[in-house]
Amino acid sequence: MKKYIIGALIGSALTVSATAGAAAVKQYILTEISYPVVVNGKEFKDPAAPILNYEGSTYVPLAKLGDITGVNYKWNEAAKQVEIVTSSSGGGTTAAPSTNHEAVKATPGGNIQLTPDAVIEKPKGLVVENGETVFYAYDKDDKFKGRFTDSDSAGYVIAKIKKTELPPTLSEGWIGAGFLLKVYGDVGFDGKDYVIRTGPAVTKQEVFYRFPLPDGFSEKANGGEIITNGVRLKSQDNGFYFNIADLQKVGLLK
Repeated sequence: MKKYIIGALIGSALTVSATAGAAAVKQYILTEISYPVVVNGKEFKDPAAPILNYEGSTYVPLAKLGDITGVNYKWNEAAKQVEIVTSSSGGGTTAAPSTNHEAVKATPGGNIQLTPDAVIEKPKGLVVENGETVFYAYDKDDKFKGRFTDSDSAGYVIAKIKKTELPPTLSEGWIGAGFLLKVYGDVGFDGKDYVIRTGPAVTKQEVFYRFPLPDGFSEKANGGEIITNGVRLKSQDNGFYFNIADLQKVGLLK
């Protein structure tokens, strides 16, 4: 899968070299989509200006947005802004950056029907993209927290390199403690229990979910599987892995 690094991403994957100020440039790593984009019944492809995906959202190059939707745009050098003219704007202009994605809900592996003014929704939970199991994680407040794959796990990568037994995987319905840390920002031990806190450890915020562990369980490199506070937990190669369905059932993942 091809990857692209785009600086100062604006709206529909627009990058503009001219900037009004001296703000620091942010970089985003995007991947070329693996699912088709269908416009009026015909698949849209342009190898020179590929449509990209970033954390579940689809980005269409502004230069191609006009071809797809008929929307007119131009770069206003004097005002240092992008101006978009839609059929409903009465001939006026709309200044970019625009955050309106010109696509409807996307299902990875399926078709995307492009229509003006619709918004892409990220998938939720376990999905398969380009043959790989992906987990789109949302916290207890239904806030999107990240897109995870097994290849993002250090334990998984090391096991593949060493050709040792793989840890519990996303496709098997398990999420590692490292991924859970990315969702909540502070997970770890409180005495002999494993806990999730409401914020970074430095703030000493209150524990809001606790996984009581049997005596000596955390000291074992491979402690096996237990059920703790309604959640199945596995210990393997000094790592903890939680059952995704159980985390969803108790409300820790949406």
